[in-house]
Amino acid sequence: MSTGQLEQPPNQTVIAVHATRLVFQESSHRDLSRVLRVEFLNSSHEAFAQGLDEHGVEWRYKARTFAVEWDDEGNFVDSFTPDFYLPANDLYIEVASTDRARADARSVRLLRQNYPSVHIELHWPPDSTLNVL
Repeated sequence: MSTGQLEQPPNQTVIAVHATRLVFQESSHRDLSRVLRVEFLNSSHEAFAQGLDEHGVEWRYKARTFAVEWDDEGNFVDSFTPDFYLPANDLYIEVASTDRARADARSVRLLRQNYPSVHIELHWPPDSTLNVL
């Protein structure tokens, strides 16, 4: 489950996202009302989210999907959903995986090309020697 696919409870607002849960708050008062688990696609995403939590950084997981490629006739061909969005920084982050490094770099390049006002960073695994941008 991602925040982009989450059905938000009525009269509640997401106030914080943590590596293992989303915290909701009643719109009418300040009491915490519900906790839901965030399902990550892989362990590197969960580790990255935990690092953000440790530094007190608010984040959203898989928050928005962008159309990034069209064919010659203008038909939609491909989309890209960055792994994280940091609202306070208006920044998207893609955590590159070693098995998809070239595809991740291509998706980030297409996003930058088609949406120049969108800020995105590609974070490589610590042991990666790849440089495909």
